[in-house]
Amino acid sequence: MKNNVCVKESTIPGAGMGIFANKDFKKGDFITGYGGTPMGHPQSLYILTDCHGILWDSEEHYDAEFELGRYANDADYNTNFSNNSYFDTCPFVGVPPVLRASRDIKAGEEIFCGYGEEYWKSLKKKNLNKQ
Repeated sequence: MKNNVCVKESTIPGAGMGIFANKDFKKGDFITGYGGTPMGHPQSLYILTDCHGILWDSEEHYDAEFELGRYANDADYNTNFSNNSYFDTCPFVGVPPVLRASRDIKAGEEIFCGYGEEYWKSLKKKNLNKQ
């Protein structure tokens, strides 16, 4: 089965790698998984500020180090791009979240997804602590 996405250099300057659509997606379509290793809250904060691609909510925290979904960059933070996907969580504990299209996406487009305010606050705090 062909992967829905591929990883290559992001179109956001300085962002590193990104994920790109290998096919067309309609709004609401499943794009890729964003699961990984379930972690406790103290561990997840470490991973979050270490940029391993963590998704968290009030109950569950995932280290997505080996998941393709972790390469979805946040276009809403200091770019001219717009997010085109969102995290969709399952109401059942233990079922990892996925990325879904928030609008129609054409094959070849980069997949962008909002990280949330907490991510950027944690990253800013980490960078201030390095100084």
